[in-house]
Amino acid sequence: MTVPMSLLLAIANCAWLFFPLSGQAGTGQALSLSFNAYVASPAVLTHFSIEQPLAPVPAQIVSGSADIVFPRLTGAAVLSTPNDVNRDGKWRISAQWVDLISEKAWRASVDVPVKALDQSYSLYTLLVIFGPNGELLVGSDKISRDPSDRVDVARTCGIRVPEADRDWKSRTGYFPELPRVMTYRQENIGKASVTTACPPPGDH
Repeated sequence: MTVPMSLLLAIANCAWLFFPLSGQAGTGQALSLSFNAYVASPAVLTHFSIEQPLAPVPAQIVSGSADIVFPRLTGAAVLSTPNDVNRDGKWRISAQWVDLISEKAWRASVDVPVKALDQSYSLYTLLVIFGPNGELLVGSDKISRDPSDRVDVARTCGIRVPEADRDWKSRTGYFPELPRVMTYRQENIGKASVTTACPPPGDH
């Protein structure tokens, strides 16, 4: 289970809306961008940006098993590297999403040191992962099946956005993959990690 290719294509086609392109952020010449989620917390991604104000994207389910399966890298969009707007050696990653199970919306931003990202074949690897209780994790795993090559670069806890709460599960037929996502979660939830640094919504 993973993010539909339609979302990656949409971001690739509208990359100039989501982040300023330059190709001069460092020695890497392009960016490999992918999304994943913990088994327990499939998400509906609604907004995303890098080094830009948060912008809407076509609503798409991001599901997976980033907490139990390696490699965590999934299908990726290859884009030009974002411009380092503040010239501080960091890219600010921003996202807004709805937890598919709890129906709660979250928003988060995290600064990612560009030098901490893995570079392979002139590509920066950027992996955006959604976890329980509004957790946003940015990884940059090496291209390998060795768990030691799992690299977590930055992590933060999002803030609640109650006005964006939504029961996406009730929108019958909107996401054709929804039954498959729910079945996968049910079959694998017993293997999933329930550990997160982010407190339950009632506590923040």
